[in-house]
Amino acid sequence: MQTYGKSLRDLMRLRAGDIPRIPDVVVYPGDESEVQLIVDRVVAANAVLIPFGGGSNISGSLEAPPDETRTVVSIDLGRLNRVLEIDNDSGLATIQAGTLGPDVERQLGEHGWTLGHFPDSFTHSTLGGWVATRSSGMQSDKYGDIADITRGLRAVMPGKVLVVRPLPHTSTGPSVREMILGSEGRLGVITEVTVQVHRIPEAADLGISVPVLGRRAGRHARDLDQRRPPIDHPGLGCAGDQLLLRHSQEVDWNTDFVAGEQGLDEGAGEKGMGPRAGLPVLHRL
Repeated sequence: MQTYGKSLRDLMRLRAGDIPRIPDVVVYPGDESEVQLIVDRVVAANAVLIPFGGGSNISGSLEAPPDETRTVVSIDLGRLNRVLEIDNDSGLATIQAGTLGPDVERQLGEHGWTLGHFPDSFTHSTLGGWVATRSSGMQSDKYGDIADITRGLRAVMPGKVLVVRPLPHTSTGPSVREMILGSEGRLGVITEVTVQVHRIPEAADLGISVPVLGRRAGRHARDLDQRRPPIDHPGLGCAGDQLLLRHSQEVDWNTDFVAGEQGLDEGAGEKGMGPRAGLPVLHRL
């Protein structure tokens, strides 16, 4: 469990019994002070320490080299799984690094907030893992990648705790925050992250965009992006390359809608090909 992740490659290797090097010890710290104790003792023993979050293992960072002769210690941060604080004025939340994606959203949602970061490994990855791997994702284009969302953090290093204050932007450098983002656990064990959160919208938008294929695809993608309406448009919302119709708008769902230069044009026809043929069509879900 602590050696491989949940990718197809890992599952196939597990089924084949291909497990060349497993951790010798697995530890489960309950707070930052215990993480500090573990880090210091592992360093003193000249052992190998591998942080374990959700175990998605997309980049293979959970695996020790097959010929590693030193003691391998896996530090599982699963007990560090709480939202510690939400600042309603600044929209900043401090969350423990071992919190899985669904738990982040559930705990924030209880107070009316959302992080809005949904990588493909959302259900099997943690906030600390997102920071350590500089997480992105196709469903994260609204509020940005984890590098855009992260404001501050705490990371345990040998003999000390690195504290990066939650500042939105600075004019000094080099940025220590940027050094930790994507560091894959090499510089320290992340224990807490302060992130920018957002109020949950009053209404959710659902929609589907039909892709345009062929030579016109690039031109249509550019045109859609250039005329993308603002989010507070009374009848139209936008998320990435999808045009969405608001639930609150009264719509005759028997009619197709085509996104055109003047907004939404009715009368697209059964095939979804209106006056501006080839543009994405919005259908009822």
